[in-house]
Amino acid sequence: MYDSGMNDLLPKFFARCSDILAKKNWGDLADLAAERNQLAASGICDETYTSHCHAIMRELPLYHIAVKDTQLGAELATAWRSGPKCKKWQWANLWIPCTYAPWQLERQWPLDHLADDEIASVLAFMLRRPIGWREAGESDRYNAYLAALLPEIRQHAATSGEKRQAIIDQTILDHLNIQMALFGSCNMRPLAEARARLLEDVLQRVNPTLSLSLPPRKQIADTKNGKIKLGIAIRYFSPFIDNSLLAGLLQALPRDRYALTVYSLQDVDQRIDHEAPDQKIFQQNFMTLIDHHSALDTLPLETIVNRIREDEQDIILIGSALHASTAKAHLAIAYRLAPVQISPSIPSCSCGFSSIDYFATSKSTEPPDAQSHYTERLLYMDHHFYALALDPAPAAIADYQKQPADADWYKRHGVTPDTPILVSGAGWPKLTPEALDVWVSILDAVPQAHLFLDANSPSWPGGWFASAQKAYLTDLLKAQNIDPVRCHIFAPSSNRERIGLLAHATLYLDSFPYSGSMALREPLLLGCPVIVRETPHQRGLQAAATLRSLGLDDFVAANDDMYRQLAVAFLNDPSKQIQARARIKEAVRYFVIYRKSPSEDFAKLLAALPKTGTKA
Repeated sequence: MYDSGMNDLLPKFFARCSDILAKKNWGDLADLAAERNQLAASGICDETYTSHCHAIMRELPLYHIAVKDTQLGAELATAWRSGPKCKKWQWANLWIPCTYAPWQLERQWPLDHLADDEIASVLAFMLRRPIGWREAGESDRYNAYLAALLPEIRQHAATSGEKRQAIIDQTILDHLNIQMALFGSCNMRPLAEARARLLEDVLQRVNPTLSLSLPPRKQIADTKNGKIKLGIAIRYFSPFIDNSLLAGLLQALPRDRYALTVYSLQDVDQRIDHEAPDQKIFQQNFMTLIDHHSALDTLPLETIVNRIREDEQDIILIGSALHASTAKAHLAIAYRLAPVQISPSIPSCSCGFSSIDYFATSKSTEPPDAQSHYTERLLYMDHHFYALALDPAPAAIADYQKQPADADWYKRHGVTPDTPILVSGAGWPKLTPEALDVWVSILDAVPQAHLFLDANSPSWPGGWFASAQKAYLTDLLKAQNIDPVRCHIFAPSSNRERIGLLAHATLYLDSFPYSGSMALREPLLLGCPVIVRETPHQRGLQAAATLRSLGLDDFVAANDDMYRQLAVAFLNDPSKQIQARARIKEAVRYFVIYRKSPSEDFAKLLAALPKTGTKA
């Protein structure tokens, strides 16, 4: 792990870290202060040092570092409350990110107490994303913390001098990224709005010659004189999950009415093989739906914005969840690029930007007070947007069904054909204490059941959460006196292995409060029963809407107790399992053949749009 040519201080430091990790002597972390200061003074804290720091930090069982009750915890909390001028700040700066989350600590000093040379590092810590959930409701507290902090930063930046403003602006662009899976059942509008206003201010200062509003130009074209020009902004031009939904949404658009241009705004997706057959098939199929593809990922932000504006699109469709990132190209959607700009349900919450006029959704995925959750005006489709996930079926399912798993599958995974197998395909950030608590209680109620977590989704990489949520789950199993061998962390090496697990599943457990959407596709197409828990926002209603569109309302739970009861009753009744599989297969077959396409709904929405946006 270590470079033998490095100064002796660094290997010794990390050896001490490793020893503390192995023995879980968290109180000894404080003793590393002197050694870290030695490293800082030695001048060898370069990129190698930083990479080794990250390697060690990734190994930290974050949930176990409950430092509030230790001497170290008291010292860290004191250092934070006292402000960054505290003498302990230099070493606390290394360890606070590994132990405390900023929204858990009371801050008793305002931002103007920070010197210019301190504000970047302190703001970076204050804006840091969660590294794991330790208790139910923590995601809601994180939301409330950010929604209050961002207006404070915005006001402070507005009253600061140019030098300080420049430091704040760069820190915001470097660190204000938000992952939607990190938020619970709260209303996201206050946070989305606060973030958008802050970023709009930053962009106006960083690019003063580039207006956020659209220069004067014509309105939407009259179809008697020509096609309506529809521009679609996406992340990658690849088989990315958002693009699969987007392709379905575009299918019913009349080609004699619309001229479609796709703008890909992010560098090549490193998670996929761009020479693979499925990538080439995707590009060929997607190109049949559009007229032109423009790759803008290598250009400066100002050039990207001006290039799209020069094309004089009549409507811009935000085809990916671009609003959550501060990547250079993603920020293009903060600008007015066309008279009308619309976001479909792909982001699953409000974008917040003044440039976005409409949000296309369906009533089945929204709570009664839905408009209060969005800065955009809501446009309702008759049919559930995520129903697009069910057709066409992934090729991996057909390939698996041609040659099912071998007879040794059960033996390899430590179970028998009679074992009730519970499966979740939710990524690590979605494995909240709320969901894990209920799932472990199901294991407790059905002693013969095993739980398989296929959480290493390429769409939801685990990062810190993989360590934190594994540790949380380990503690939970121990507290309930459940043998840990009954919980399997599944790491498939191929889609075939993933499909094989679902084919053997007795029941698929959907995550909450952020429910699945595309994740339900494979279980349902394989006839695997699914239990979901609805929560009062779009992120928590996607899975429920999918089941209800299939006539499977009785698999939707309104609360934790109902979720647990449904699962336990199902696992204890083999006849219910047989009946449910038959129902699901028939419901999916009927739905795919006779469903009304959300794409047709979307075409009607576009046709009825006014010629200027609500905020133009």
